[in-house]
Amino acid sequence: MEKVIFLDIDGVLQPLWFQNRFQHDLEALKKTFIEERGVEFSIVDKYDLGAVNFDWYEESVSYLKKLCEICGADIVLSSMWREGRTLKEMQLLFSLHNLDVYLKDFTEYLDGKRDLEIQTYLGKHPEIKYFVIFDDVLSYGLGEAFPENFIHCKGFLNEENFKKAGKILSCEGKL
Repeated sequence: MEKVIFLDIDGVLQPLWFQNRFQHDLEALKKTFIEERGVEFSIVDKYDLGAVNFDWYEESVSYLKKLCEICGADIVLSSMWREGRTLKEMQLLFSLHNLDVYLKDFTEYLDGKRDLEIQTYLGKHPEIKYFVIFDDVLSYGLGEAFPENFIHCKGFLNEENFKKAGKILSCEGKL
């Protein structure tokens, strides 16, 4: 992995005010996914499936996918979503938006110290030359620890965030 996107989900792909999943029969949704896409979806939580299916903002997902495709970036999950879920579960969820092939790893959870979690990950992966951090929370110390790499998403990943990430990942001329 030469280029990495450290990704938070809530407030980046999923606006906090999106709660559409609760307007749907999530048991039926899960059953449909198992029938149509395979028994492996039986390991996925119905609420997670509903959130990814109904609440992830398509524009933000599209920007993320373009960064992965055009810049050749991989995704490392730094979100609270990594807790209590396996990489396989998250890849299944990301497959709903054809992002599963880009999701490669999680940062290690270190008592919610996201700046330390990312520093530790980078220390273990010297092959990473370019990286961007998408998060909606300022209190994790990411802006101070990584002033050139942190992008504060205010509710969701938008076009401005996308363009800035392209510069950081050294592929803005391709976007």
